[in-house]
Amino acid sequence: MDSGPYFFSAVILGFSHTIFSPDHYVPFIALAKANRWSFPKSFLLIVVCGTAHVFSSVLIGWWGLKFLVSLQDLQFIDSFREAILAWALICFGLLYVLRGMKRTWQGRRRSVSSNPVPPAGFLQGFLISIALLGPCEPLIPLMGFSQQLPPFSFAGIVAVFGLTTVFTMLGIVLTTLTVFRWNIVKIRIRDTSSHALAGGAVVLCGLAVCFLAQ
Repeated sequence: MDSGPYFFSAVILGFSHTIFSPDHYVPFIALAKANRWSFPKSFLLIVVCGTAHVFSSVLIGWWGLKFLVSLQDLQFIDSFREAILAWALICFGLLYVLRGMKRTWQGRRRSVSSNPVPPAGFLQGFLISIALLGPCEPLIPLMGFSQQLPPFSFAGIVAVFGLTTVFTMLGIVLTTLTVFRWNIVKIRIRDTSSHALAGGAVVLCGLAVCFLAQ
């Protein structure tokens, strides 16, 4: 059986599902910009989160294939994960907005160091958590259609989907951060306001996930 169309589908689905899922890049851009994370740090975090994101869906898909769980039931699990993801983004974003607004207000009165932002480890843990929660909607059906192929081809298709997803995330996030860093697009944001704006972006991302899930 020719596996070429399956590999092509894996690339198209990996790219398109990343582009149309703002949770794959908006939180990374917002938090990296607000906290001035370096490119190497952002790169490594995206690779870790993208890998965790794909791996969690691979485990669910493998479990479904092994125990003959219906596609409808697996899609229900994915929709439940998506709902949790959306509310996690909204709640975290609102808290981050409030903290950022407090930081902005205190920054007008005295040094902002009196109200530090959450530690980097906490923020990175949050990003890894939402990566694990976020479903790869097309991956499980792709695994179902590809299970008739030889094991090597099946594993290759899953790997291609995962690599496409991670590289698309890297491309979007790092390109956007480069635009900000090189001032290609002139956007003036006060340092004391950047965290409130980052939280607002995460809230909007959560609302977008809710809307797209409908």
